[in-house]
Order: sequence, then structure tokens, then C-alpha cells
Amino acid sequence: MSTRRVLITVLTVLVWVAFGMALMPREAAAAPGDVSVVLGTDRGYYPAALAADAAGNIYFASWSTSQVFMLVPATGQITLIAGNGPNWVSDGDGGPATEAGLGIPNALAVDAGGNLYISDAYGRVRKVDAGTGRISTVAGNGTFIFPGDNGDGGLATDARLLLDIPPGGGLALDAVGNLYISDGNPGYNGAWGWLRKVDAATGLISTVATIEVYGSASPLAGDGAGNLYFVAWVPTPGWDPRYGAQVIRKLDTATGATSTVREVSDLAGPVDDFRSVYGMAVDNAGNLYYSTEEDSKVYKVVLSTGVKTELPVAAYDSGYKGY
Repeated sequence: MSTRRVLITVLTVLVWVAFGMALMPREAAAAPGDVSVVLGTDRGYYPAALAADAAGNIYFASWSTSQVFMLVPATGQITLIAGNGPNWVSDGDGGPATEAGLGIPNALAVDAGGNLYISDAYGRVRKVDAGTGRISTVAGNGTFIFPGDNGDGGLATDARLLLDIPPGGGLALDAVGNLYISDGNPGYNGAWGWLRKVDAATGLISTVATIEVYGSASPLAGDGAGNLYFVAWVPTPGWDPRYGAQVIRKLDTATGATSTVREVSDLAGPVDDFRSVYGMAVDNAGNLYYSTEEDSKVYKVVLSTGVKTELPVAAYDSGYKGY
């Protein structure tokens, strides 16, 4: 084939490639408030609990594989951080986190040093050291059968924790590294929930709030100013205790004082209709965000004013109500 014919062939291919690219649908530039997918179930992860570090990396727990991964949004790179697969055991302390067994990882938190905390439904809170990648247990003795001594005043690793299935076992950290855990007996016969605190300096555990609820006190969210937000069920006075309101409460971790931030549901419906808050987060501007299960919506509350708005997120109604 002559050089001229080769050049013509190459140019023809380039023209067709350029033409095809011109016809391809283009994604519009993201605008403030736009929602985009960074991870889906198409890779088999079924991402559940989420947390982010100071660098913007996203950590997610995969229920289907009992593992925790890190996603770098800028590149899409996914790295295994903890868990050796769907063995549903809680072991491996002292070794590499990637070789350890996780029961059901159902909540995550990252501290200022980049250390990752994992709530394991098998009655433990695990910590992955950012420097070494090794895993350890920082709370819970693995005995998650109710009732039992909750271990207040002793080492957190000797305490009994009821972390249950998601969204139980919520985690949050304050500015000095104290770890808060939602502990309870979610949804069984009007049980109560506890907010537990693991002191960063001593490793001792204590109960900082007791909530009479149908369900535990999770999920949790901290605002960086020493306040902790949790969900509680408030029975209607004089009614069947299954009836009441779900509320978002604030705990001042310095004083122990609690207050109601937002009533999520009315004082009229049965518990199974209104146990709806599934996730919470607080941004640096003092806005609280929460998602509701029964209507698949996300709401924003300006904490300084109490004003609530619904975010423009497309809802998906599966028809499923309650847990």
C-alpha cells in the first residue's frame, strides 16, 4: 500500500472517530446542588455506612462482602481497607486490617488523625490505625446478647455492646477524640437505647444519655463544637407506648444537657410508620442533614433558626415501610 493511501486511510479513521465523539451525549458541567453517582451496586459492593476523611476520601462498608473500602472521588480508585471477605466473624486484632474478619460493618467514623473506626454488629468497635494499617478493638467484648453488664466505669474493651444490624451502632467523634457509640436493643419490645462514650485518654466507657425509645439512639452526628445529635422516640403521654414522635436530639457533651432540635414525625402514628431517620450529618456551617426511610428524602435543618427544607434529591419509593 502506498504512503498516500495509508495517509488517506488514517485520516478517514480519524474523521469517523471525531464524528462519533461529536455525536456522543455530553455530561453537563456540575452545578451547585447537582447529584452525581460516585459508586453504585454494579460492582457488587452494596455500599452502606459512609465516612469521609480530611482529604476528601470516602470510606464505605460493603454489607455483601463484610469489608470496608476507600474511594478516592477524584480518580475513582477503590482500595480495600479492612475485612477479609464474607466470613462473618470478628477477629484478627493486632494484624493487618485487610486480613481481619468483620462481622457486619454497619457504621464508620474517621478521627482527625485519619484513623478509621468500624462498628461491627458482632459487639465490637474496631480501629484501623492510619499509620500501620493494623486493626484493634477499642470497645466491646463481642458479647452482644441482651441483657448483660454494660461495663460502665471500666475499660471499653470489657463492655457489652448491642450494635445490632444497621442502622444500629452509630459512631461519632468529638474534637478531642472521644468516641461516642449508640448502643441499645433496636426495635424489640420497646427497648431503650444508650449513648456511650469512650474516653480518648483513659479508654474507659460511660453512659452519657439514656433514651426511652422504640429503637436505639443511632444514627449519630457531631458538629465539631462538642454537640452530638441522635434520634429518639418520644411516646405520647397517656397513649399506647407504641405511639409517639421521632425526634432529633442534641447532647452538649461538655455539660450533658440534651434538647430537641427537630420533631421528625407527628405524635399520632404507630412506631412502625415513623421510625424514619436513617442517616445524619452536620456541615461546618451549622446545617444538619438527615435522610428518611419511608419517603426516601433528604432534609436540611439550619440549626441556628430551626428552618427545614427538603433537598432536591430524586426519591425512590420501594414500598417498604419500617425496618
